[in-house]
This record gives sequence, C-alpha cells and structure tokens, in this order.
Amino acid sequence: MGDGILVLFKNGERETEIVISIPLVGDSDYCLTSMMNGKDIGIFTAKQFQGGLQFLSLKM
Repeated sequence: MGDGILVLFKNGERETEIVISIPLVGDSDYCLTSMMNGKDIGIFTAKQFQGGLQFLSLKM
C-alpha cells in the first residue's frame, strides 16, 4: 500500500460539482481525506475511480 495526493483547486469558480475519473488498475481501495479539515471523505475502489467519482458542494 502506498500514499498519494489528489489536489483540487476551486480558484473562484462557481461550480459546485466535479467528476473525477482516474484510470487506476487492480481492485484496491483508496481512502480520501480532506487536507482542509482532516476529515475522511470516503473509501473508494479503483473501479469507482475508473467510472468517475462525483463530488458535490465544493464550498471553501
């Protein structure tokens, strides 16, 4: 198991929704944690990333 980072910058955009699709291989699980507040966002599979993850309410 390793570590990685996925960074999203809102940069004043008015969008409140984003879909992230990453071509991960295998059937591993990935835990996403907010670096802004330290809270877990969720645990997702490689298959979920391949299909695209939808995030709502990107308020900062």
